[in-house]
Amino acid sequence: MIRKTILVLLTLGTFTTQAKALTPQHSDQLAQNLKQELELTKQQKLILKEIKTGAKQLQYNKKAFKSADKSQWIERYARGKMSERQVEKYIQGRFNSKLGIKLELAKDWSKFVGTLNEEQKATIIEVYKSTNRSIPKQTNPDPKTIDAKIAALLKGIQLSPLQKLQIKEIKMRHAQQERRAQRAKEATEGSWVKRLFTEQSSKREVLREIKLTTSGRADFRQDVAGEWMDLIDSFTKTQRNQFVKNINKYQRANQN
Repeated sequence: MIRKTILVLLTLGTFTTQAKALTPQHSDQLAQNLKQELELTKQQKLILKEIKTGAKQLQYNKKAFKSADKSQWIERYARGKMSERQVEKYIQGRFNSKLGIKLELAKDWSKFVGTLNEEQKATIIEVYKSTNRSIPKQTNPDPKTIDAKIAALLKGIQLSPLQKLQIKEIKMRHAQQERRAQRAKEATEGSWVKRLFTEQSSKREVLREIKLTTSGRADFRQDVAGEWMDLIDSFTKTQRNQFVKNINKYQRANQN
């Protein structure tokens, strides 16, 4: 159950392997550029305003959960203040919230595309491309950094041979699954706005794709969290106490 815990705590630091894709979080920038480049009707301006609001909500949602994750559930579970079921509900709640916002964004973009005239349709792809070129590159966690953060959480804990094997498996599986999840995210979220613009995908197809992608990532996070909880359950009282101390120290060192 390590997956979520470490997954979240591990996303705070040095990153490598840069990847670039215009994701739903960048919808506010794309909407602003379209507003500047196109002669819009009153209806179209209102739709773009809704899109910008949705994009900001998605950005806030991501930041808020990242901030909460790095200081809450793993420590609370280790201290017996949060049950396995509560952890699962917390993780699922995170993804349900993100999913709702993404679905509304997709619906709004589909609605916007439906209002475009032929001249506007000829322009929006160029605006999309120029926006995509201007966005910051996204990054994936460096495996070495992830290992270092796991080591920080386990510092001073005398591990049994079985626990060492659990950690080795967690690291390997986490790295494999995270890369796979990131590739899937880039392939879908980085392209569905463009496919709506070019009318290569229907609104129904995009909504189905978003649901499947988000569901897959949620399952991954649940699996990783389960592995961490399994490890924590195997700790002795002494190991657990040291683990909690390490988490608190790590959190203090990484406060924004």
